[in-house]
Amino acid sequence: MINGSGLVNDGVNLSTCRNNRDVTWTYNQGVLINALVQLNRLTGDANALSTARRIGDAMTTSGYLSPGGILREPNEPDTCGGDGASFKGAAIRGLGVLNAAAGGAYDTYLTRNADSAYGRDRDSLDMYGSHWAGPFAGTSHSCQHSALDLLDAVR
Repeated sequence: MINGSGLVNDGVNLSTCRNNRDVTWTYNQGVLINALVQLNRLTGDANALSTARRIGDAMTTSGYLSPGGILREPNEPDTCGGDGASFKGAAIRGLGVLNAAAGGAYDTYLTRNADSAYGRDRDSLDMYGSHWAGPFAGTSHSCQHSALDLLDAVR
């Protein structure tokens, strides 16, 4: 399911058992990154950590998922409705776990995202929205969840 750009697509074509070339949602990156880091911890498999780094590097440098160095969900809405607004939280949780395993290799990316969300994507009540690059366009629990995951990954 890892495509030629090093990103994880959303599924497998059941007819061909190959990558379906569907959307590379942010949570797909984070969930697999986290699983690979845990596999490395349990088994010592260096290839698992290497693959996690490859996906992490692809996610953090992708013009599609990280335009301007700030994580953005494909088709990111102006509202925080539904589960899509929480997808970035899963991505950042996975990257935070990888960052700890990789000795802080993603510190700059995580800090840049947290600084941007804090400065450009929150209201006067410190509620975060869906666009970490700004502007603030509304909020809900899904956006708060993702922002908390981001702030936790930076600490």
